[in-house]
Amino acid sequence: MQPRLELVLPVQPLHLYRHLLREATYLPAICRPFVYSRIRGGFDRSTEAIATARRKIPPPTGLDDPKTKALHHGLRQLRGLRAVNLGDYKRLDRLLHHVFGRAGKRRRELLAPLLQPSAPRDSEELQKQLLEKQGAPLVDKLGRPLRMRRPDGWDRRRILTYVDSQRAQQKATSPTDWGRIGTQSAYSSKADDGRLPPLDAYGKPINERRKRKLLERWWKSAATKMAPPLEKTEWEKIKAAATGELPDNDWKFAPRRTIARSSKPPAETKWDWTSLASKSASLAGRPVIRQQWRLTGKQETGPYGFQRPQRDALPARTVQRAYERIWNTTSYIEQNPETLNSKAIHWGGERGLDLQLPVATAKEARIFGFGEAAESTAREGV
Repeated sequence: MQPRLELVLPVQPLHLYRHLLREATYLPAICRPFVYSRIRGGFDRSTEAIATARRKIPPPTGLDDPKTKALHHGLRQLRGLRAVNLGDYKRLDRLLHHVFGRAGKRRRELLAPLLQPSAPRDSEELQKQLLEKQGAPLVDKLGRPLRMRRPDGWDRRRILTYVDSQRAQQKATSPTDWGRIGTQSAYSSKADDGRLPPLDAYGKPINERRKRKLLERWWKSAATKMAPPLEKTEWEKIKAAATGELPDNDWKFAPRRTIARSSKPPAETKWDWTSLASKSASLAGRPVIRQQWRLTGKQETGPYGFQRPQRDALPARTVQRAYERIWNTTSYIEQNPETLNSKAIHWGGERGLDLQLPVATAKEARIFGFGEAAESTAREGV
């Protein structure tokens, strides 16, 4: 494992910010813009929160101090980025889900325009939307207005169309591709379909709040598991990374730069026995967990050490499969240029009819017996 550039204690926010930006330069070029924006945005918000906290009397201390929170969060993200660059596949998969809007903040940003009602196509739809907004709000049996629920104000028809398309894509792809997103369920809301009984178990009418909660349950679950569409250009870039058509510099990890070192030999240091004397034998002799060496940067050198050398980076084929998993969960919506309505939804994994398998040579066909069958058929005159 290559040596890492350690932070000088006590850790300062600006030093941590530089280390995060430096670690992000080793990520693939397709991921860097998103990571850069998140790092800069987090640093700006933390700086503003720290300045606001200093003006308070008395200033917050301990875990309530924004500086302490920012340092804890930044150090955790720095360890995660280092683990990704060292070949941690699980954290790479999590990073790609955040970069391409399958999870996290960007997913919510991409989902917001999909939930909003579309623009009316004619005057009749415009009048219908105005009447719905001007209608009297729903009230309970005591006359109190009911608060807004999840599906209120959403374009339900468009959401149902997209959910059905996503369910079809989930059936056509591997379930492991949707592990972080979740599997969509079919639309079945008793409150929306009017299948609730008119009376409850006590012989009283069904409460309006109960109907709305049942109605909200499915829509909330569907919105939570939706994989929002991307722009066509970004979708095609993910496709190129998954199929190997993208240049290597755009989807591969950058080589790690060597750390500058002094030309003079390092001075001999004495064995620090005080750090071991203050610990118990069980704690001092505890082996380093092999699964955590990419996070901690420590490897076991004692009798518990793993003799096989560790790989420092993921193979190119493994990285390409990670992009392919993301491509299977992404889509783009083709719009009608005249009405700007959704025309078709295209998902990843659709390689088209132009994909042709290579023709087997005579030597390859003879391995599976195809060559002998062809020769016997020719001798029989069939």
